[in-house]
Amino acid sequence: IVHRYQVKAGSVNDAIVQQRATKRSLYHIHWEESLFAKCTTVSEAVRIRREYVEGLKQYVGMGGKVVWTLHNIKPHEGRFVQTLVSLRKDLAALSDKILVHNQAALSILQRQTGLADFSKVSVLPHPAYFDIYEPISRTRKLAGQIPSNPRALLHFGMVRSYKAIPDLIRKLSPEFMAQYQLTLHIY
Repeated sequence: IVHRYQVKAGSVNDAIVQQRATKRSLYHIHWEESLFAKCTTVSEAVRIRREYVEGLKQYVGMGGKVVWTLHNIKPHEGRFVQTLVSLRKDLAALSDKILVHNQAALSILQRQTGLADFSKVSVLPHPAYFDIYEPISRTRKLAGQIPSNPRALLHFGMVRSYKAIPDLIRKLSPEFMAQYQLTLHIY
């Protein structure tokens, strides 16, 4: 794959430029709610969504390919949820491939987007949560090794206020951690 693609971060406008230049490109959408990160009003989020979708349509019309990874049921920040759902409907229609992390996400995808034909959807397991997406033994096998301390608590991803890391640390007292032989890892 490394020889076939050059991976670059960028916007839909960057993808349009790339498609014009090469006539072959792939635009992969992750964390679509980040599109609204700087928005302060619903009308601003609606405008940003409309401009983004127009850009995607232009990109697709030029022969560009779109892959979308659906990560969450709803945005972490809880803002502009209706605008996000509208965007997801457009993404479902415009994407050549949709990736989800588990079978349960298929019903969420269908409910939020109305997508009825799952032929362009693939399940790409996310081995981060024991016994949620698959049995623990399968997750460990996918990870390649059994953790040295099976009682390690992992907290990972971008450090954001909604994740309440200070509260987590305060609530996991040293006594509690010692009693249950726990370690906490923040990535």
